[in-house]
Amino acid sequence: MTNKTMRLQTVYFSSTDIDEQRGLIKNVAVCTIGEAKGHNVIIDSQFINDVVSMGNSKTKGVKARFGHPEAFASSIGKYIGKVKEFWRDGNVARGNLYLAASAKKSPQGNLWDYVLELAKNDGDSCGMSICFDVAGIEEMEDGAHVRIEDLTGCDLVDEPAANDALFEAKTESHTQTIELQAEMEDERIMNEHKQEIINLSKGLDDMKAMLAAKETELAAVVEKFTAEKKALADEFEAHKTTSAEALKKLGEEKTATETALTAKNAELTAKDAEIVDLKDKLEKYKGAKPATFSEAKEDKKEKPTLFKNFKKMK
Repeated sequence: MTNKTMRLQTVYFSSTDIDEQRGLIKNVAVCTIGEAKGHNVIIDSQFINDVVSMGNSKTKGVKARFGHPEAFASSIGKYIGKVKEFWRDGNVARGNLYLAASAKKSPQGNLWDYVLELAKNDGDSCGMSICFDVAGIEEMEDGAHVRIEDLTGCDLVDEPAANDALFEAKTESHTQTIELQAEMEDERIMNEHKQEIINLSKGLDDMKAMLAAKETELAAVVEKFTAEKKALADEFEAHKTTSAEALKKLGEEKTATETALTAKNAELTAKDAEIVDLKDKLEKYKGAKPATFSEAKEDKKEKPTLFKNFKKMK
């Protein structure tokens, strides 16, 4: 079921096609191939064929009303008869309008006589307008071609927009006016799908609630992650500070150790020099000969001291 209804206003007849006794208006032109002026869609040959086929598929005919009914308003009192026996005449889809006897006693008056009078004497003041459900729009090189899903009515209207008379149709390609409007479904359709709409609405509410819960859960996860990230950053900074202090202390200890080693090396160097000096003196002492007894005696007195000092140095 589509949610768009297209109303196609048309076209021409000739006054010789009226049988007043039977309430029959023959050769009604219901639509013509051409551009749908003002609505950027095209009525093509396939559309004409579909109208004829759908019209003839309805064994009781396609209902005809006096004017289009308003949305959600009853069409009772506007019914004037049926359009039957559809056929194609060149670029035109035609049918025969059979007025219903009930049209003589319509709440709006005797529509039987009124419609026949209009058709006979004032056909250029009214025209037929088919109503149908739109199956879709097919894009082609020359434009958008409208497709019909179901033919729902052939109504008599007082202001055909593209053509001026009720009875005589042009067979050449002719521009028509389509009153294409998006309409709400009627009450029956709305009631039929009411529970489905309620269920869909409830499902949507449930989905919104679930999404809200997920958003709350995600927010908690993000908050926890942020806190953990900050704790890790703080811990890293603390370790960095501690490491810097430890490195500084190690550097100071290294400097102190190097200074102490330098001092020890200097001290050892001095000791080495002193040992060398003592060795030189010892060598000199060993190679020297006393000139007199008294000198030798004096040397003997000094010798133990020299050896004693040497052993001490070692």
